[in-house]
Amino acid sequence: MRTALLICILGALTWVGCTSVDTVASINRSRLSQLSKGMSKAQVLKIMGTDTLRSEASQGISNPWRRESFQDHSGRFFEIIYYYTTVRNRDGIVSEDELTPIILMNGKLLGWGNTLLARAKKLEIKAK
Repeated sequence: MRTALLICILGALTWVGCTSVDTVASINRSRLSQLSKGMSKAQVLKIMGTDTLRSEASQGISNPWRRESFQDHSGRFFEIIYYYTTVRNRDGIVSEDELTPIILMNGKLLGWGNTLLARAKKLEIKAK
């Protein structure tokens, strides 16, 4: 039921063509709640989206906003995918504190958020 509602909302936003940055952030936060640890990268991207959401304050907010990756000393591959989830300033500029990182390890969802990202970058995450 939630997925159908989200699809309807996204369809309406696409049809209208322009929405607020608050709505874009809200859509992405809602999508985060549908994620589960262990999902594949393809599943994560399907839920979170790879579209550009248009807003009145910008040319559009790309989903994902940006990506980075690194490999730790034991060979685990981490990919970080950032999505716009929080409106701090309505200046048309997306800043770090307006993004939520989604962390994948070896192609599987480990979790999301800055605390987990900091742990991953410090290599404190223990592989299962």
